Amino acid sequence: MTELRKKRFSITLIEPRLFLKTFWPAILIYPVLIAILTDGYVSFKEGFNWDFLNEGETYIKFIFNLAYLTVFNYFIFWRWNQKLIEKVKAKNGAKK
Repeated sequence: MTELRKKRFSITLIEPRLFLKTFWPAILIYPVLIAILTDGYVSFKEGFNWDFLNEGETYIKFIFNLAYLTVFNYFIFWRWNQKLIEKVKAKNGAKK
């Protein structure tokens, strides 16, 4: 790669890397909680029914929620929040 192309490639990949580094707990934990609360919770008296883990539909919902929340977090909390981007770049030592 030429220097210009290498520089352009590294600039375009720095924001997704910082986004994933910042939001990985929310991206992984929220879909798990959504799956447990929507599929596993039966009632207040009975509590949780863990049989939903044996169904294939649960994993399809989990992957959908994972993709949905990643896009949601990117556009709501990352893309339109320049102050957060600058703060994370400064914290991680990224070039401006």
